[in-house]
Amino acid sequence: MEVAGIDESEHVIDYARARARGQNRTNISFGVMDLHGRLDFSDNTFDIIHGRSFSEFLRKPQWMPVLGEILRILRPGGCFAW
Repeated sequence: MEVAGIDESEHVIDYARARARGQNRTNISFGVMDLHGRLDFSDNTFDIIHGRSFSEFLRKPQWMPVLGEILRILRPGGCFAW
C-alpha cells in the first residue's frame, strides 16, 4: 500500500514527514497542496481518499469544487470517506 498525505501548511507536512521517517514508514509521501485548487495528482490515482478534517474548514459553497477534484483523482469504483 502506498499512502499520500497533503496539507496547505509546510510546517504540518514537515512534521508528518519527520514522524513517518521516525517510524521507518517508507510507503508514505507528503505534499504541500491547497485543497481548494487542482491537486498535483493524475486522474484516477487513488483507490481510497480519506478526508479526515474536510468538514472542519470547508464551507458549503466550497464542497462541490472539492468533490469534483476528489472524483477526478479517485479511481472508478474507489471510495471517498470523511
